[in-house]
Amino acid sequence: MKFKFILILLVFLFHFTYSQKRKYFLDEKNTQITKKEFNNFDNNHLKYLKIFYENDTAKVSKIEKREHTGRLDNEKYQTIIKFLAKKDSKAIDSTKTIVINYYPGSDNCNSTVDNDYVIEIYRDYLADIKLIKNVNQYFIYKSKSGLESFKGYFDWLKDDENIFEKSFFPLHYPCNSYLIIYPNKDYFVYKGEYYILDVLKKI
Repeated sequence: MKFKFILILLVFLFHFTYSQKRKYFLDEKNTQITKKEFNNFDNNHLKYLKIFYENDTAKVSKIEKREHTGRLDNEKYQTIIKFLAKKDSKAIDSTKTIVINYYPGSDNCNSTVDNDYVIEIYRDYLADIKLIKNVNQYFIYKSKSGLESFKGYFDWLKDDENIFEKSFFPLHYPCNSYLIIYPNKDYFVYKGEYYILDVLKKI
């Protein structure tokens, strides 16, 4: 009986030990750092996010830079243009700047705000956008969870080909994010909660 108990205990301990997910801490360059370095990271002027996610084998704590700039190659640019044209059922003028307001799905950040307030500021935002003649703006979402309250107010397009997720928003950044693609194919990405007027300034 005692042997059987010890055997069961050993099996349990073995399973418990090997079923625990490994923990990783990464900086903005995906270099592994210590937990202490992660916790002590100086987020100067909130230029970075601390993102937490997990998969089947690991729990990851990652430092992510909020702002990114770059230039799209022609193939990727055309992929985006064709996707938006298909979703919007009209040709996209490539001489105009493209603005994407990206929604990743419901989270603690975007599910605790006053919906009436959000609707009001986005209505004002769209009115300002329309005054800028060389801009095409789109609301893109990954998951529709949490968008029920905004149905009928704004036209949401699903990123069902994962174009924006793969290229610009690979992780779930809190609240929402935005992307600006200029006619020369340069782009600017801001990850995570943002002040809506900053979009207009960046345009």
